[in-house]
Amino acid sequence: MSFKIIKNLHVRLSVLSIFSGLILAISWPPFHTSILILVAFVPILILERVTRDRKTGSYATFFYLYITILIWNLCCTSWLHSATPSGYFTVNILNALMQLLPFLILRWLINRGKTFIAYPSFAFSFVLLEYFSLNSPFAYPVMNLGNSLAMFPYIIQWYEITGALGGTLWVISINILIFKIVSSLLYAPQTKNIKNHLILLIIIIVLPCSYSLIRYYNYYENGRAIEVAIIHPNMDAKTEKYDWENDKILSRYITLTNKVITSETDYVIWPESAIPNAGWIEDFQINPYFGQIENSFSNYENLNIISGLIVNKLVNHTTYSPSDQFFTKKTENNQEYFTYTGAIQLSSQSKTLQFRSKEKLVPIEERTPYPKIFSFIAKYIKSLGGFAFSRYEESQSTFISGNQIKSSYLGSP
Repeated sequence: MSFKIIKNLHVRLSVLSIFSGLILAISWPPFHTSILILVAFVPILILERVTRDRKTGSYATFFYLYITILIWNLCCTSWLHSATPSGYFTVNILNALMQLLPFLILRWLINRGKTFIAYPSFAFSFVLLEYFSLNSPFAYPVMNLGNSLAMFPYIIQWYEITGALGGTLWVISINILIFKIVSSLLYAPQTKNIKNHLILLIIIIVLPCSYSLIRYYNYYENGRAIEVAIIHPNMDAKTEKYDWENDKILSRYITLTNKVITSETDYVIWPESAIPNAGWIEDFQINPYFGQIENSFSNYENLNIISGLIVNKLVNHTTYSPSDQFFTKKTENNQEYFTYTGAIQLSSQSKTLQFRSKEKLVPIEERTPYPKIFSFIAKYIKSLGGFAFSRYEESQSTFISGNQIKSSYLGSP
């Protein structure tokens, strides 16, 4: 592989590195060019091959590969910069380092003459890395490859069998096979190898896509249709959402909701943190905001409202882990508590308040990953808008069963 116009090797590698990153960037939702993800890894694999052939050295090789991956991450998560510029750069720098690991494994195996298993290991290491990103305290599934084909649901219906991780394996496998074909054409044309890779590539593409197309165009919804209203106001999180009082925020949601719902509406969905200061879980029974919502829609007999909210829960020292102390806060009365997001469902047909707490907490912002190691970063994070809460002095009894908090009255105290 050579770029005769550009004579300096490192300049050529820099151009190829940047080009590879940009190809990956446009191969991501919401762009309809995201179908290019099926070939987007070919340039970076060629980059790895060029650096290996030219013996540029391990440090230089992984620098160019890292620049490619970092460009990809930064371009695809640019929206995060609006929320937290420091978090945007920090999480992408770290995630790009994580995504470099499969390339380290690939190079390590090739250098030891294990070429036959190098590329399969590269593919499976990507899947293992994404499994880790989904299930570890460092959970950051934003850049998982299986999600890249979200704009093309008619070719990924087989995800119902394999999940999105199966999609990751599929994407990487197709890229590897195309890279193998391109490499054979550029470096050592061998008709047999090209033919075998081409046949395998056709099989891997045609079989899943055929199943998916049949499944997609022969699927019919069964059961009763329901009417759902999704409310999401144009509210600036920096200047309005966390500065306004709850009453003002709720009034805005209620006004917008009343404009769109009908007597046939079954569900209203509000955003994740629609109620940014919902108080204490222990006091849900007398929470005035739930009563305000219920009273505002009392004329709609079949209406259910699902809303996100930010809540606090007092620490139970008999059940929590000692490491939890690194991400708890304290009230003015020196009581330890957690702050996190959850969701409630209020129903006009029932006085039972259904509550579900968030199971996957945002690393650093809502929970310190591996707190015994990274506890020092907790003091630098202004979590969830930096709210301060005061605990009610009176003791309230609330019966909690499973994920439901049953209350006999949801009106204002």
